Amino acid sequence: MFEKFQGAVRRIDADALDTYFTVSEGPRRVGRDGVRYRNILYTLEAEDLVKLQGRQVWILPNLDNAGLIALCDKDEKLLCYGVQQQLVKAGAKDQDFRAAMAKAARVRRLAKSYLPERDFLLQTTTGRILAAKREHALAEEASRRKQQPAPAAPTAVIVRPDLVESARRVRRKSEAAVRAAARMGSSGGQTALERLIQRGREEEAAERNQPAVVSRAQRFATLNYETNEEREAAG
Repeated sequence: MFEKFQGAVRRIDADALDTYFTVSEGPRRVGRDGVRYRNILYTLEAEDLVKLQGRQVWILPNLDNAGLIALCDKDEKLLCYGVQQQLVKAGAKDQDFRAAMAKAARVRRLAKSYLPERDFLLQTTTGRILAAKREHALAEEASRRKQQPAPAAPTAVIVRPDLVESARRVRRKSEAAVRAAARMGSSGGQTALERLIQRGREEEAAERNQPAVVSRAQRFATLNYETNEEREAAG
C-alpha cells in the first residue's frame, strides 16, 4: 500500500512556500529607483530594474521579513524580489510594521486633537489673554441665547383678500382631481397620471375653442382699419 510513497523526499523551497500562502497586493508601478510599497521604497537588482521599469507588478509581502517583498505578474508568477536593506539588517517582521503603523495612526489622532492647544501655546501672552477673553464672550453669548424665549411666529398679511376664495376653489379642484385619479389608478387602460394629463389637455382645448369676447375699443379700432371695399361688402 505504501509502495507508491517510497522514494526520494521532495522538499519545497521556503521562499516558494511563503509566496504560495501570501495574498498579492497591487498593482504597483515600478519606477526608476524601484517599487514603493506601504510608503517604503524597495530596490531591485539592476537587471530586474531594467526589465521591469514602467511595468505594473503585484506585491507578495514576506511575513517573516518586512524588508523583503516578491514581485509577480497578475497571474502571481514570480518575477524578482525587492529589498529594503535597513529593514533586512534589523530583522523586522510584518507584525513590527503593523505595530508601527498603528502607533503612527494613534499619534496622528492625538496630534490632531491637541492642535488648538498647541496653537494657544505658540501665541504671545497678549494673544493668550485675547483668546481667553474671546472664549469667555462666546460662552456668555451662547448662555444668553439659551435663556431667551423663542421668537414669535410672523403674522401673515393677505395682500389680495379678493383672491383668497378663488385660490381655495382652485386648490380644492386640484385635490379632488388627484383623489379621483388615485381611485381610478387600479383600473385598466390608461394610468391615473395619463388620465389627469388628458383631462387637463381637454380643458385647455375647450378654453381655446370658446369665442373670444371683443371689447368696444377693439371693435372701434377694427372699424378704423377697414378699407372701403370691406365696408361696401359688409353693407
